[in-house]
Amino acid sequence: MCGISAIFRFEGDAGADLADLDLMHRAQRHRGPDGEGALVINQHLQGRRYERLPVPNAEKPEQLRLVAAVRRLRISDLRALADQPLVSRDWRHWVMLNGAIYNFRELAAELSAAGHRFHTGSDAEVVLQAYRQWGTSCFARFNGMWAILIVDLDRKVLVASRDRIGIKPFYFALDRTRLLFASEPWAIAKVLAGGPAIGTTRFFEFLSGYPPQSAALSSFRGVNPVPAGTWFETDLRDARVAEPRFRAYWDLADYRCDGAPPMSFADAAERFRELLLGLQIVDLARQLRGIARNYQRSYRDVALSYLVGPLRRHLRKGRVLPSYSWLERRAWDAAKTECSSGRNADRGRDRSLLNRMLYRETRHTNVPAVLMYSDRNAMAHSVEARFPYLDHRIVELCFSLAASYKVGFGRRKLLLFETAKHYLPARVVASKEKRRFVLMSNWMPLRDKHAAALRDASRNTAWTKLAYVDAAKLRMFVDGYLADRHQDGYAVWRIYTASRWLELFGL
Repeated sequence: MCGISAIFRFEGDAGADLADLDLMHRAQRHRGPDGEGALVINQHLQGRRYERLPVPNAEKPEQLRLVAAVRRLRISDLRALADQPLVSRDWRHWVMLNGAIYNFRELAAELSAAGHRFHTGSDAEVVLQAYRQWGTSCFARFNGMWAILIVDLDRKVLVASRDRIGIKPFYFALDRTRLLFASEPWAIAKVLAGGPAIGTTRFFEFLSGYPPQSAALSSFRGVNPVPAGTWFETDLRDARVAEPRFRAYWDLADYRCDGAPPMSFADAAERFRELLLGLQIVDLARQLRGIARNYQRSYRDVALSYLVGPLRRHLRKGRVLPSYSWLERRAWDAAKTECSSGRNADRGRDRSLLNRMLYRETRHTNVPAVLMYSDRNAMAHSVEARFPYLDHRIVELCFSLAASYKVGFGRRKLLLFETAKHYLPARVVASKEKRRFVLMSNWMPLRDKHAAALRDASRNTAWTKLAYVDAAKLRMFVDGYLADRHQDGYAVWRIYTASRWLELFGL
């Protein structure tokens, strides 16, 4: 809903960064068409606000410590009065917010009772006053999605925070003596010393079709996401160049079911006997029969799908290698250092295998990837997207429940189905039919309409510059698809998309 750009100088003059800030700000114009503003903090730690980015004054140069700009998509208060950055009445605290604080009205009432006065109806001003009242502990009080940048001239620190799940994007980079922040990685990458460079791990994962495994990295080298559920601060007077130290204010691993509820000794003994006799096998068979019955599939088909299929995926995941001949295995091996640095083996602390899998997908793999795509799609059209299922209270509840509340008897989403019974017709809840929202065959008839574009993408000279891509084999792969010699349209779509990305960013 907004776009934040900021550059902090550990040493030197941030006034020299105004041109770079302008590039970052322009790169995110789609994120906020309704309003904008800028902030400069000088070496004496005095702040000044501008409606537009300031132009360096050659006649009276001013040494600057921090420069920042924000674009706004007006949601909670449509007046220009609520445009950011917002500043406190004493000019000691500044705030920039990308996102929405859902409980800002409740917090505003609490803060008003404590003596705070509000001049806008925006959630950004609530963030500002909440920080003045509670300091960095305010983040744990927020319910919503956010990327927040606060300049605290009383404590002389720069403070940043991201929401618990990481719904709102927030990226940073340490570039020589500068610390840069932005809502999109490209805004930072284009002003880095040496220009933008490919983040090998994420790019390779995308090309190979491998599920995202490295949410701690971006597609641009050296530009990384601020971890979800964290905050950090840096001293505005500190001349020592250092990476941000992020501190967690929320940890999903704290919400775990720890298996079944406590049992009596007799029940434990009976359970032990069942396990020795194999109830696990009986339960598995019951689940497979339930799936076959619910989805009108043969028992053999279900068994192969749910037993052999996961084994194959596990073996492939262990190799972390694609099967495409046009992706070079040896070159990928050479990139394992970057790969391992971006991956996180954290699976939480729950005893439930299902909950550990869901934890990893929520914190490190699937959910971060989907949220990134959602943000890019929504912001490309300057609209707001909401994620009610990612309200942290719902997430906490679901992770605190036993696995049996989520799947069982061949059904998934048991708790959701039970809830839906109160709001949806019975025939809808009971329906076994499941369809994809979009089929590639329906919306992208590749061979018929886009053959020339696909062929051009496969001949992009950028492929010859990548050590892990065999450009000749890649061309043959796309030509084979266009000649109907194979049906891997998804891989061809990824090649086309990656080619456009390389062209767009001059990589």
